[in-house]
Amino acid sequence: MKFLLSLLLPSLLLAACAPAPSSPPQAAPQQVDLAGVRQQLARLPGAEVQEQPLAFSYPGQVLFGDGAVLPMPGGPKLLDPLAAFLKQNRQLVWQVEVRAETEQGPAYDQTLAEKRSELLASYLLSKGAELKNLHFQPEAGAGAPLSLLLVTEQ
Repeated sequence: MKFLLSLLLPSLLLAACAPAPSSPPQAAPQQVDLAGVRQQLARLPGAEVQEQPLAFSYPGQVLFGDGAVLPMPGGPKLLDPLAAFLKQNRQLVWQVEVRAETEQGPAYDQTLAEKRSELLASYLLSKGAELKNLHFQPEAGAGAPLSLLLVTEQ
């Protein structure tokens, strides 16, 4: 028994001296260069930038034709720079509002907004943009067919 205690005692003492396990390091919140983001947004073709809160939109029939699910001819000229911007700024979180308003009624408009949203998500994903920080919100109603609002922690 004494022999067993003499073997265990040094191990227990060494274990008591070991540092306590720490929690994994937390990533420091990244600082966002809003001025740089605004400059990039200003270069997006067809986009209108809003300063406060930081948002941008593709109004009217710039991107989608009236009642159309598919973008207008020339849509990739607008969507490719948008995808490149989103890839370059992967850390930013955006609320993506996709709207539709037609004379067909709210149910049709909601379905149209959802289909536009799905198509847009698929296109951006195919161009290498990550969808995890894009929160799509299709809705029936008036307003820009596509708006992206920067989500910030308050």
